Amino acid sequence: MSSAALVEPVPCGRAMTRCECSGVPFDEIARRVCDEGQSLEKLQAETGCGRLCTACLPDLHDHLSARG
Repeated sequence: MSSAALVEPVPCGRAMTRCECSGVPFDEIARRVCDEGQSLEKLQAETGCGRLCTACLPDLHDHLSARG
């Protein structure tokens, strides 16, 4: 077994601020959800945000919760 197989990734502690797959900033999604009342599901379908790899979804949900 190689030593590389024993190394676990270390979280960097930095939250994502945009969907890397679609390039859409979370602030844009938050503005449209919180200020304009659009649904997250509609925006995801429209922009592709959080639909491809889904890695940004936890941080996107945290961002929206903080915006409240």
